[in-house]
Amino acid sequence: MARIPLAMILGLAALAAGCSTNGSDGADAGFDAASVQGSQWELVSLGGTPVIESGNKPTITFPEPGRIAGFASCNRYSGSAQVTPDGKLVLSAPNAIAVTRMACAEAALNEQETRFLQLLGGAGQMRLEGDRLSILTGERADALVFQRKP
Repeated sequence: MARIPLAMILGLAALAAGCSTNGSDGADAGFDAASVQGSQWELVSLGGTPVIESGNKPTITFPEPGRIAGFASCNRYSGSAQVTPDGKLVLSAPNAIAVTRMACAEAALNEQETRFLQLLGGAGQMRLEGDRLSILTGERADALVFQRKP
């Protein structure tokens, strides 16, 4: 089975997200970008599907302004991204996320990781509701849903 390079997957996901619209940009004028800085989040839903419980769940952290990092299921990732005042997560480039290249022990985890990185690459509007952070894409309104880690 041929493997598609990660940069190509992320680039296509970003392109698709940029081309889609629902007639509203979904901007949240009340989003406090500073509220996610320094925070850590664990994925609970991936495109409406619960996360696989075996192994480590995917995460996202906002360690400092202009950076994101986390665990994708089998590999760590990091990259350059800005959180805008209106709550958009903007990657600095389509291939702005660097990912380690460890093999997943299970095919299902590999599929989950690939899907997670695709959706993250197409990130757009973020919604913060209590301890839940949703990162939306042009593809899905419920793309990535995270729970704040203590």
